Amino acid sequence: MGRRLPDEVVYRIRLRIKANKNVAAIIKAVKVSKKTIYKLQLNLNIWGEPYVLENKPATISRDETWGEPLGRNLTNQRTSTAG
Repeated sequence: MGRRLPDEVVYRIRLRIKANKNVAAIIKAVKVSKKTIYKLQLNLNIWGEPYVLENKPATISRDETWGEPLGRNLTNQRTSTAG
């Protein structure tokens, strides 16, 4: 599990995201990585919070959306065309 930024830094990032500053300007002002900015921005857009809580799923896989089990066996699904 990754570590969290101090609240003051998260607050400064949130202000700049809300003000529609570009990512390069935020990186220069706050001194964090581009990946961190994009992760926080994505979480704010989806959840309204900078960090995803444990009871919320971070992502949903394609198999889960269609109701199929994740560990299904994909072997032996070819059909024989030889006749």
